[in-house]
Amino acid sequence: MGRRCMGQSPTSSGSPRDTSWFWLQLPSGLSPSALSGMAPLVVFFSWERRLTGKPGGQPLVGLTLFSSAAFTWGVILAALAILAMIGVLSTMPQYFQGVLGTDPIG
Repeated sequence: MGRRCMGQSPTSSGSPRDTSWFWLQLPSGLSPSALSGMAPLVVFFSWERRLTGKPGGQPLVGLTLFSSAAFTWGVILAALAILAMIGVLSTMPQYFQGVLGTDPIG
């Protein structure tokens, strides 16, 4: 019963790398959270493409910008920099408190 509540099948091993949920069989490396993160991107880009094709449509992001390699690589590198900064900003407080023994107050 406990494994069903966690979204795992009763026959799965329960290891962190186990992606065999009883309701969805996915290839290795994909998870429902990855799919739920990609779904809004697909909806957004299809909506933007639809607006681009409409007469008088004003999309938020002109998808023709991505035909420029410089723009595309700039967006990719900016996204990677932001994700790295999020990683550092979320792990440094844990390091300071857990390893160095400081407290959040000072």
